[in-house]
Amino acid sequence: MKLVFDLGKVLLKTGSFRIGTFPTHDGKVSPYYIDLGHVFYDPEAFGLVEACLEKTVSELLDVEGFAGFCGVPQTGLLLCTPLALKFRKQLIYKTRGPETRIVGVVRPGSNILIVDGVSETGKSIGQAVKAIRESGGIVKYAVTLIDRLEIAKQELSRLEVDLRSFTTIREMSSILNDRMALSEEQEKLIDAKPEKI
Repeated sequence: MKLVFDLGKVLLKTGSFRIGTFPTHDGKVSPYYIDLGHVFYDPEAFGLVEACLEKTVSELLDVEGFAGFCGVPQTGLLLCTPLALKFRKQLIYKTRGPETRIVGVVRPGSNILIVDGVSETGKSIGQAVKAIRESGGIVKYAVTLIDRLEIAKQELSRLEVDLRSFTTIREMSSILNDRMALSEEQEKLIDAKPEKI
């Protein structure tokens, strides 16, 4: 709980988590915005984000052996790099766009963990899953820092990928509200689903 609160606080402080009206890529309006790109300018914030992801990855490593980590460009790749160094795993990534090209070596049958910052639709993670599998790798899990609780988990389960996240937007906003870092009204806004414009 404390780590989730600290994460929420640092995301608010760095402007990585904002409440308001924001257009989404799929033509909707969201009551909040998460852009983890801002944490990379603040070493303390970056360190906290990495500690949160490290906790989630460590729990998976206890039950699953991974040959390497795949960062989803661009944020996921930046978040994944310190994890690959810490856990001494190879680092690969899928190039941007719909093509299925992997940068790095995927040995046939190697188990790869996908890492991204925020899960929304699951589309980017799904493209990485496809690229790794087409290169002969195995993907069973994906990890994100925050799950927006949209459709990513359901979409990835169709690909037989279990999405794990350090926290969800609902859990983080609830803890921030309990500790008076967010108002009741702001928490209710976050809980609302994005609407069509």
